[in-house]
Amino acid sequence: MQILETIFIIFFIIVSILLILIVLLQSNRSAGMGMFGGGSQSVFGSSSADVLTKMTAILAGIFLFLAISLAYIRSASGGIQDIQKELNQSPASTENQVSTPPAPTPEGQSGTANPALPAP
Repeated sequence: MQILETIFIIFFIIVSILLILIVLLQSNRSAGMGMFGGGSQSVFGSSSADVLTKMTAILAGIFLFLAISLAYIRSASGGIQDIQKELNQSPASTENQVSTPPAPTPEGQSGTANPALPAP
């Protein structure tokens, strides 16, 4: 299961980078009117805009599939529980714990008064 997860993560990174590059290659479509049939002016011609749009849709679908698959693989292997166990067992987790302040004592009893409390 670990090998499959590693392979999916590698593909996920590659697809993410390709998706970013393809979205950046697409040109701005006439001040946001592209989805309403506005004119498209592209450096590569009008037919390449269709290719880039199709590639974006395909890569977005692959990205979504890989994200859901990775989440399923991670949850099936007990990913959250493993991480919590590691955090509880590591010696660094005791160093990061916040210590609780001592309980305030009334002034009439032995001990020092809590300076954070207002004087009566």
